Amino acid sequence: MSTISQKILVAIMIIVLTVLITACSGYETAVEEVQKLVDDGKYDEALTALEKLKETYKANKELNQKIDEVRNLISIKKSDETYNQAVKFLENGDYVSAYNAFMKVIKDDVKNYASAQAKMNEIADAAFRQLVNYAKTDAEKKMFDAAAKWARDALAIKPDENIEKLLAKYEEEAEKAEVAAKRQRAIETMQTYERGTGDIGIACITKKTTRFNTGFTTYTANKGYIFLHVGLSAKNYGNDTVHVNPTFVTISTPDGSTYNPHTETTYSMNNYFDAIDLSAGGSSDGWLIFCVPVEDEYTLHYNGLFDKVDKKIIVME
Repeated sequence: MSTISQKILVAIMIIVLTVLITACSGYETAVEEVQKLVDDGKYDEALTALEKLKETYKANKELNQKIDEVRNLISIKKSDETYNQAVKFLENGDYVSAYNAFMKVIKDDVKNYASAQAKMNEIADAAFRQLVNYAKTDAEKKMFDAAAKWARDALAIKPDENIEKLLAKYEEEAEKAEVAAKRQRAIETMQTYERGTGDIGIACITKKTTRFNTGFTTYTANKGYIFLHVGLSAKNYGNDTVHVNPTFVTISTPDGSTYNPHTETTYSMNNYFDAIDLSAGGSSDGWLIFCVPVEDEYTLHYNGLFDKVDKKIIVME
């Protein structure tokens, strides 16, 4: 190797060593700064600094360990704060919140964990009674979802046959309330004008019978069928006159079967939904009767000359 080549090689080695020494020095300085943050209890800042270091030194296993250690310190700090908050809840007689907070104290929080467990045992009965009172109070207000939650929380503290029965009752009532609320929303939607592809908006009300007397003939629905009375209102939201007609209206069941108005019963009424030309802004009301299978829900279809509306309906009464 020539003298010049040797000199170049030495220069390269010096540059590489300088870069490595500088990098190590920068890493060590950064780690020392992180340690200062940890010593000052600034764990969140320390974690942020470590995660930034990790972006540069991705293969450094020591950093992963330090990150885990700081995250654990953050968890312990939060646990300590939770313990102190639990003590305040307890001082204020809020046994439920105190119990729940003591339960969140972690094992690594050696300063507080044993005390938290002991206090949970001490106040378990008081928290249980408080939860039962909350449940009964909300049940009296017909807030059965909330009542059921309190009852479940009470049973999480200790089993109790009476509370299990109450929970079953609350859950049943909550389900009934949800069904009623869903039904009410469906009725409100039915009674609201709904537009489709054209200018006509459709709103309706419903009721059912199993027999209908025209004044001359009594019609009886077959087993499993009803006469679904639909009080229909059509409104013209456009600027031009639009023709509406009872023959534009059908009802379908969930299986896709479609039914036209029952001619004999519908047109025996004085107030059936009749054909009319609706001027701009005008509306027309009337009744149609359909003989349909018993279902929880139907779809009313209005297929006009230039208008199409599909509307979910249920039996109101």
